Parts: sequence; C-alpha cells; structure tokens
Amino acid sequence: MKIRFTVFIVCFGMSVAYAASGDSAAFYFAKGQQLREQRRYHDAEKQYLKAIDFQPETYAINEALGKNYLDQRKYAEAKTVFTKLHAQQPGDTAVLGQLATLSFNLKKYDEAITYLEKLTAVNPSEANFLKLGQSYTETENYGKAIAAFENVLKKNDKNAAAAYNLGLAYVEVNNYKKAIPYYQQAINIEPAKYQWIYELGLLYFTTNNIETAITYYEKAAAAGMPKDLVFLENMGLAQLSTKQYEKGIATLEELLVKKPGNTEILFGIAQAYYKHEEYKKAIETWQRVLEADETNFRSLYMQGMAFQKMGKITKGKELCDVAISRDPSLANLRHEKITF
Repeated sequence: MKIRFTVFIVCFGMSVAYAASGDSAAFYFAKGQQLREQRRYHDAEKQYLKAIDFQPETYAINEALGKNYLDQRKYAEAKTVFTKLHAQQPGDTAVLGQLATLSFNLKKYDEAITYLEKLTAVNPSEANFLKLGQSYTETENYGKAIAAFENVLKKNDKNAAAAYNLGLAYVEVNNYKKAIPYYQQAINIEPAKYQWIYELGLLYFTTNNIETAITYYEKAAAAGMPKDLVFLENMGLAQLSTKQYEKGIATLEELLVKKPGNTEILFGIAQAYYKHEEYKKAIETWQRVLEADETNFRSLYMQGMAFQKMGKITKGKELCDVAISRDPSLANLRHEKITF
C-alpha cells in the first residue's frame, strides 16, 4: 500500500505541475494577445515567449508568435516558427502560404518552390502560380516558369505581371518571336511601364525590325524612360540603321556630350556619313577618332577610302597605304567590300 500511495502522490504532483504550466501559458498567451491588439508588438513577443517556455508545442501560441514576428517584419524569425508549425500540421494551408511567401521574399527560391508546389496543388490561385513562376525563373528553370505563368493567364488574361514574366522567360530561351506578343499584352494592360516598352523595342531590334524598335524606344521615352547612356546608344544605333540616319547622328552626338571622345561612337557616326555619301563629314568625323586615338589606323584607312570616293584618288591611296604600313591587317580591306 505504501508503494501505491507514493506513485499516486507522484502522479498527482505531475498533474498539478502540468495544470500550473497550462495556466501560466494561458495567462501569458492572453496577455500577449491583448498587447498585440494594442500594436505593442515587441511587448507581445515577450509574453508569447514566456507562454512557450511553459508549453513549447502549443500550436496556437506558436502561430500567434509567428504572426507577431510578421507584424514586426522579423521575417527570418517568423520563418523559423512557421517551419515548426508546418512540421506539426503539414495540411495547414495558411501556414504553408506564409512559408511560401517568406521564402520568396527572403530570396530562398528553392525553398519557395517546395512550398509553392504543395500550395498550388491545394490552392491553385493566380497569385500562387505567379510566385511559383517567378521562383522558377530565379532558379533558371524556364520551362516550368513558362507553364506556371501560362496557368496565371488562363485564370486571368489581364494579369500584366504574368504576361511580362512569360515574355521574359521566352527571351531567356532565345525565343524572341514568341516573347513579343506577351510583352505587347503586358503593355496593353499597363501602358505606363516604360521599362517593358523599352525592352520590347530591344526585342524588335534583335529580330531586325528596326523601324518598329525605334517606335517603341520613342514610346518608352515618352512614358518616362530616362535617356541614359545605354538608351541613347541603342536609339542612335537603331536610327543609323534606317533612313533616319541624321536623327541617329544627332542622338549619338548627344551621347558624346556624356561620353566625350568615345571612339566607337565617333566611328559609328563616320560610318553613317560614309554610307550616305557624305564623305567630307565622314572624313572630319574619322579625324575626331584619330585625335582621340592616334593608333586607330582603320579610321585613317577609311579617310583614304572617302577621299577616293570624292575623286581624290592619289591622296586617298596614299592614306590607305600609310594606314596599312602601320597596321598590315588592314590590307585585307582592299579585297573586301566595305559595308556598314
């Protein structure tokens, strides 16, 4: 009887201790909830942690702590808590959604894919598929990215982000012609996105549709695209490739204000003059190249060619011979048709 009584006393003591811990956990949890309602998130966190000290595995307390971390933008801490909750209840889609979003925002794309694949299986929303597609893109899995963005557009063909990202995914696999309609779709939905308009211009340039490329460069500029160095160079080179070569020269001269003495830009301007039979201006521009770089013997050679085109054969040949003597590889140009 004595042994049984001792066991009874021990078990009774454990029950009392567990009840006490439950009461304490409930007390601190309630206090934390109250403080969170008052938006005193840091103070609420302390109370939740005290509650967890008494009952570490209680789902509701940990969930409240995780949400409170989100309120404080403590995303890494929140992710740790929601990972614990997911292990306890894998079927909780709210927790799964939080993990997917946190992993995505923390740029943990492989983890985000794991959670988003599970999430889209039970909640195939366009928002979830969009994040999944973006995560696939970040991990360079473009085939699956394309499929995910297509799923978004099946649900909502007015989702501009999905259309744009789908176009971008096709660009990454070098399928430019397939990319163009999705860029157009995205821009039709959100016409103020000047970066998208500019990128569409680049696509048209890449597919050798130069006039259309220029049109979209101009639209991008009108929508607010900054005319930085890259923009001016792309616009100028596109204009030089068309009958708008004078506009192209003006654009590149504008670029030279920001990049004075840039020999590649100057050479391009000289080429444009030469191509359109403005030989005197071509010679003057190649002279600017030589003033910036006296070893640019190709410019000297082309001056000689321009003089010959003007009928000054002797002078032109002399310049070509001097250029070849300085750079023997230029002799090959005598046997090639010069095209720009």
